[in-house]
Amino acid sequence: MTLVWLGRWKSYYILWSSDLVFSSMVIGTATKGRVMVGHDVRVSRHTCSSPLVIGLIFLFFVGAVHAEDCGDPFSNGVGPFDYTNPADRRDPLRIPIVEKHHFNMDIQTLKGGQTGAYIMTDLDYLLRAVPNHHRGLYTMARLYTSGVRTDGAKWSADCYFQRALHFRPTDGVVYMVYGIFLSKQGKFEEAIKNYRQAMKLLPESAELYYNMGLLYLDQKDYEKAMSFAEKAYALGYPLPGLKDSLKRKNAWNPSIDLQVK
Repeated sequence: MTLVWLGRWKSYYILWSSDLVFSSMVIGTATKGRVMVGHDVRVSRHTCSSPLVIGLIFLFFVGAVHAEDCGDPFSNGVGPFDYTNPADRRDPLRIPIVEKHHFNMDIQTLKGGQTGAYIMTDLDYLLRAVPNHHRGLYTMARLYTSGVRTDGAKWSADCYFQRALHFRPTDGVVYMVYGIFLSKQGKFEEAIKNYRQAMKLLPESAELYYNMGLLYLDQKDYEKAMSFAEKAYALGYPLPGLKDSLKRKNAWNPSIDLQVK
């Protein structure tokens, strides 16, 4: 049997194992000079003769390892608490005490950290203790799209959102905030997918429709932007920004003003 070194990805080592019949791609971690096998896939030697197949297998395992890299949102020294659970919100020894020490106004306004120099250090603590903390996720989204340093983060912004969705897959606000974040990054198709999922869970959310209107406004799809603006304002959304933007594009339907009144 031959063992070929393919490289290293993060803390993982990738090797190619081959004998007369089968070949395997092995992904493991190094401990005290030894490679500890973590994943092993075996396919026929004939199949593996194609560089394309080898590349696809490599990408598959890199994706699998990357997905695992976000950690387990159900495992944390504090909590984890559910932001949608009234008991967790009320109990002073649950969410309130975490917010008191890791979510002050400096953090919420992106001025600085509370327990140290970096905002993300406190947000990381908050979002590990309360994975679906709505305001915490929104603050993190603003931080990652503001140009402010994100030192102290344990994972990427996408990872924190994925953890929140895994923790509470029925929390529509998380889908909405994730959609806002993706839209700010110009990832409109991904944002729309999250908004649509949020719509299933929050069919009467004026804020959701308003943000969907903003997305279509950015895409210059004024007809759809107007459609969602109409829904948002009919449900009582207070901010005029979307309406004013549509007016500047001569895309606002003035009859909506009469209907809303």
